[in-house]
Amino acid sequence: MTRKMKKVVIPGWMSLSPLVKPRISIHPWHFHPSGSNNFSVEFDENLPLKKPAWGWCSYYAFAEDVTDKKIWSNVEVVSKNRKHLPLDYFVIDDGWCLWGDWDRPDKSRFPDGISGFGKRLANEGYKIALWISPYQVDPVSHIVKEHPDWILRQGNEPLVSFAFCKLFDRPVGKLRFALDYKNPQVKKHIRQTIDLFVAEWKIDMLKLDYLYAPFFDPTATLEEASAELVELLEHIKANYPKVYTVACGPFDLLAGRVDSAYVSENVILPVLRGWWPLNSVMHRIRLERLQQCLVARKELKGAFNFDPDVFACSEDLGLTDAQVEMLLAAVRETNGNRFLGDDLSKLPQARLEKYVYKLFAE
Repeated sequence: MTRKMKKVVIPGWMSLSPLVKPRISIHPWHFHPSGSNNFSVEFDENLPLKKPAWGWCSYYAFAEDVTDKKIWSNVEVVSKNRKHLPLDYFVIDDGWCLWGDWDRPDKSRFPDGISGFGKRLANEGYKIALWISPYQVDPVSHIVKEHPDWILRQGNEPLVSFAFCKLFDRPVGKLRFALDYKNPQVKKHIRQTIDLFVAEWKIDMLKLDYLYAPFFDPTATLEEASAELVELLEHIKANYPKVYTVACGPFDLLAGRVDSAYVSENVILPVLRGWWPLNSVMHRIRLERLQQCLVARKELKGAFNFDPDVFACSEDLGLTDAQVEMLLAAVRETNGNRFLGDDLSKLPQARLEKYVYKLFAE
């Protein structure tokens, strides 16, 4: 097939980057270390894309409080409504293990392990997807205790790779340490983790999060960070071509290397369920940002399938009927991934019929 290269300039380094860089931000890791906010992305327009993924994701319904039973209650709803809910994937998102302990699923949440749960899904005709943040670890994880030399440090302190907010990261349990990906053992470990997921656990979809983390290693160059991420993505693509990938990371490096990517920040914040009017304000702002990003970054279509975040419509989100319709239209019109984010077992039938079924209607 003849290559037809397309080069576009996109506002924002990645999905979490705003279209216009503010003067002050509590999230400096949302911006490229160079300070630039406009990036050139080049990709082959003739590169065939996989069919966009349709499914359900645990994070938006349960945040980190995910269990096999909670997911299965949603599997049962979907199975009873296959005509209206033609889903393929069920995503086990954050909470299935401690960050970094990817080979040790929480048995209190998944007694049969991830592979065992995947077999149950397969028996029902569904595929299993698994979330991972490959470059970050929980401070209390086994990997930190067993391999302290794998953790990046600033002086005598571990390097903090991600925090919800620097003032509250420890109290809310969001503090994360950075892995030293330049260490050959760490590099090998990350790739072996992917191999474990796919070759042994039979994972059908990988949700790869926080792929910008390598760029905030003060001991590495930007070229080293780029090379590491490219190597990881190409390892997955070359060795597991049938696995569908969803990624959050730098657009220029994801282009042509992943099957789909987030193009805006999450619209739905599960921690705000029931917190009216705060949830109403925050979800309105994020919905508007999604609409703006879909327009401003539309030239990225062809580089990968768009993932516009999940569709959710439960009343505890604080969205008006008009806003629910706007979110529904935004997700449909991307012609990309379509994922549901409510606990369907508790969603009234009336809302299923009024909104959810319409997401997949021809």
